[in-house]
Amino acid sequence: MLSNFKNLLSTRDFKNLWFGQAISRIGDAFYYIGPLFVIKKIFNDDSMVG
Repeated sequence: MLSNFKNLLSTRDFKNLWFGQAISRIGDAFYYIGPLFVIKKIFNDDSMVG
């Protein structure tokens, strides 16, 4: 199984797609979590975050 993954990552186009998708997922996580910190900072109230 691991050797199949290494073979896939040796393909340049697949590697670029895989890493790009990983970076995109990290960005999506910040997109959903970030506004919660901004709301907490603006209103200074935990109930506004919920």
